[in-house]
Amino acid sequence: GCGTGHYLDLIIKQCLVPEGKGYGYDISATACEQAHHAFPHRTFTVLDLTEQTGNNNQRTTDNGQQPARLFMIRGTLWYVFPKLATVIDNIRNRMACGDRLLVVQNFPPLQNSFIGKDVIPNHLALIEHFSRHLAVDRYVWYEDTMKAANDNWFIGMFSLKERK
Repeated sequence: GCGTGHYLDLIIKQCLVPEGKGYGYDISATACEQAHHAFPHRTFTVLDLTEQTGNNNQRTTDNGQQPARLFMIRGTLWYVFPKLATVIDNIRNRMACGDRLLVVQNFPPLQNSFIGKDVIPNHLALIEHFSRHLAVDRYVWYEDTMKAANDNWFIGMFSLKERK
């Protein structure tokens, strides 16, 4: 969910190698249109990861090498939690050896009731969902028990597991 493209543009400007390319995908055609209007030099495409999309992990450069890619999900899991397994499967099917997935997701206070709690009640459940198909490289969990806002954060890096 690239939304209106601001986070993608920030990541591209701050982290991408000079010859690298950034692509934004969102389920909303309106969001992609707004992102393209705000950042006309970037590429934004409508993509619904909640529906099975098949394998699409081809990647090569002009010299035949396969550059590593970073896939990112930021704050979108509460929108797709009913089909989380399909979303994860679709992401995995787009990844190739050497690629990484960065998951950044905020949580409401865990002691409260919230939408999606039955699927992702905490960061450990989130890790369990992703680690069915991806290896957990590292993660950080920050829980702010002093606030009633969505200020609990999971930041995790995953890589492709060997398929059996």
